[in-house]
Amino acid sequence: MSINIWTDSMQHAALLGKPVLFTNWLIQRDIIPDGWYCYDLRGTHKSPSTRTTLVDHAADYHAGTVLSPIPLKHEGTASRRVNGTFYLLGEEMTLEQFCEEHDLAYPQDNREFVLRPASLDEVGLFYSEEKLDEALGTVGHLRMDFGHGEKEFWHTW
Repeated sequence: MSINIWTDSMQHAALLGKPVLFTNWLIQRDIIPDGWYCYDLRGTHKSPSTRTTLVDHAADYHAGTVLSPIPLKHEGTASRRVNGTFYLLGEEMTLEQFCEEHDLAYPQDNREFVLRPASLDEVGLFYSEEKLDEALGTVGHLRMDFGHGEKEFWHTW
């Protein structure tokens, strides 16, 4: 599961003496603002949830993800130990609130497409309605079903 850094709250934290935002979930790397850094915290085989190492991507023992306005490890370095330098500061905040709190410029949202629920005006586009289809110039309706356990794919046009 992942979160949306532009809308979801994260936990205010300190890592290696620097303020960061922390989440237990993954953060998609393609939505990280320019000039910001995203790292995973990794646990160990014996203690998977203990945050011991800072890495670019945790393939196993993922123990959380941090978003930082400054680099926390040298580029090209595989990992950095963080034992005893990670602290939750007890409050949740959005990226915008974090920027205000630390006197940072709020970054530009660089996403090309933003997924959102359909507005009330758009709801009719999901169902076949002859008059509305004609008015909107609808050429067809694509219906999809991922079937049992999301291991199937059924569609009609």
